[in-house]
Amino acid sequence: MTFRIMNYTTKITATLKKTGAILSILLFLSSGSLFAQDSSQWVIDADNQRKFDYYFYDALNAKAQGNYAEALNLFQHCHALDSTNASVLSEMSGFYNVLQEKNKAIYYLRKAVEIDPDNYYYNMMLASLSSELDQKDEAIDIYNKMLKAHPDKIDIFMSLAEAYNNKGELEKAIGVLDELEQNVGVREAITLNKFRLYSMLNQKDKAFEEIEAIIKKTPDNLGYILLLGDLYMQDGQLDKSLEQFKKVEAIDPDYPALVLSMVNYYEKTGKPELALEEINRALVSPMLEIDVKLQLLTRYITMLQSNETDTKIANPLFTTLFDQHPNNAQLNLLYGSVLMVQENETEAMKQFEIYAKAEPTNPAGWEQMLRIALPDSLDKVVDITQEALKHIPNAYQFYFYLGGAKYQQEKYAEALVVFEEGLEVIGDENPPVKSDFYAQVGDLNYHLGNKEVAYENYEKALKLNPQN
Repeated sequence: MTFRIMNYTTKITATLKKTGAILSILLFLSSGSLFAQDSSQWVIDADNQRKFDYYFYDALNAKAQGNYAEALNLFQHCHALDSTNASVLSEMSGFYNVLQEKNKAIYYLRKAVEIDPDNYYYNMMLASLSSELDQKDEAIDIYNKMLKAHPDKIDIFMSLAEAYNNKGELEKAIGVLDELEQNVGVREAITLNKFRLYSMLNQKDKAFEEIEAIIKKTPDNLGYILLLGDLYMQDGQLDKSLEQFKKVEAIDPDYPALVLSMVNYYEKTGKPELALEEINRALVSPMLEIDVKLQLLTRYITMLQSNETDTKIANPLFTTLFDQHPNNAQLNLLYGSVLMVQENETEAMKQFEIYAKAEPTNPAGWEQMLRIALPDSLDKVVDITQEALKHIPNAYQFYFYLGGAKYQQEKYAEALVVFEEGLEVIGDENPPVKSDFYAQVGDLNYHLGNKEVAYENYEKALKLNPQN
């Protein structure tokens, strides 16, 4: 079963569509005194201005509280009262953009810019939306206009360069970045973008000259030397890449990022045994941060599996890491996963229990414990899911596992309660999951003799997912 988490955009979209946010004709019929608003001389009268202010601040308040459908309704009412207000036009554009009604979004945003042509944010939003809708020339024109008005804003330079890049005018993009570099000096973001553009033009010498220039400016920055080596390696120039790595090693042999670069180099040159040695050496070093070690350790395990090497040789490394970092729960989660590969479920369960205790609101630990408990230990499944729901009451997957366990234990009434509680926390954005819950509620009602209720729930399940 696939479980999906609704993001911010989905939440707004679902709320707006559910409520039905379009008022159109009703607003025009109910708005008191309305006038033809094509004229730039049009001015809202005092009575309607009071209404406008009331609705506008109510709309902002509704938006801040997450009541998006109400907010859009109120902004539409404001627009009916005064269609020349740029703030309202911009707000409406934002809502239509979220609703994926892009043509309406750009229409209202263009109107906002027409009314307030010097507004920085309206113009930048319009340029971004124009780029998204493949209106490349419009985006470029806007960025050029804004650059004349705000020659000190780095983000306009970067956006204009990207707009030229999107249009395929790479030389113009480089020209914009050159101008920016003259204004602010050599900077990593500019250099990397110029490297990318020169590479796309197949001008490799100029591309690498850009990286060498930033190294020349900051010779003590080992990260840039390492970056040059990584880029040489990506380009297949392995001798030059190793030369840069050796420079870093001579200055600081314990430089954390050097390990990853050397591992990549050894893999690229067909020397996996040296890559493993490099990782092994780094993992026991007290100089590296735990986050880097976890990244290396994951890479190490993957390489062992790829080479069909027994992963048990990694177990002593975990012992060392637990001594060095006794309170890092991510180590327990990773070690538990490795023990599962080794089919040592008893020890794996211990590691997942430690992780779940340390990170009770992260479902990963509980889910790994369920992998071990299912399908043989229903009592254990009940214990795990009940404990998980104490900490993550909105994690509907645990309702499904708990209800399923009680169902198999033939505790039909208890299972029914669990599935009904689960239905209350599942959003409308998950129809296949909700369908499965309705199907289980139907089955349980059937077992309990409530056939009419059972059939009602079967219909709900099929309506959400005809393939159920």
